[in-house]
Amino acid sequence: MRRQRERQAQGLDRDAELVALGSAQDGCADPTVLHSLYLHLQPHITRWVTCLNREGLLCRPDVDDFLQDAYVLLLNAVRSYDPARPGAGLFRTFLERIITRRFRNRRCARRLPGRQRYVLKAVAAGRSASTIAAHLRCSLRTALRLKRDTIVRVRRLLNAESYD
Repeated sequence: MRRQRERQAQGLDRDAELVALGSAQDGCADPTVLHSLYLHLQPHITRWVTCLNREGLLCRPDVDDFLQDAYVLLLNAVRSYDPARPGAGLFRTFLERIITRRFRNRRCARRLPGRQRYVLKAVAAGRSASTIAAHLRCSLRTALRLKRDTIVRVRRLLNAESYD
């Protein structure tokens, strides 16, 4: 138990040391230091993303893309992390919050709003625009627009996933 705490403290000390080296005052950070920081944190980042995606909301290629984006997130986090700020906490915690926010933003961007989900199910079931309008309590014109917009958005999502 004591050794585990010592190892963990050494890992956190190494994080702080690499972040200090990576965030140069002149804005030009050493790429080898940033790369070693990424290699040091890569297992943690992978574990965080795996835990965030435990419900399987993103497919495997999307998760792989997100792990690649984590390197850019790490670079931005090194630049914006200020350990002197009150309540700053550890860099690892700071990075985990940034990755969690970005993951949730990406996941939410792929979700359809409730109204469009209903319209999509109604279109798949073969319901008419007048039935959709009655259920949503809107005009026939609005129901037709919603139907068109939903179909366009779903096609875009499907095309985006096929290119990933």
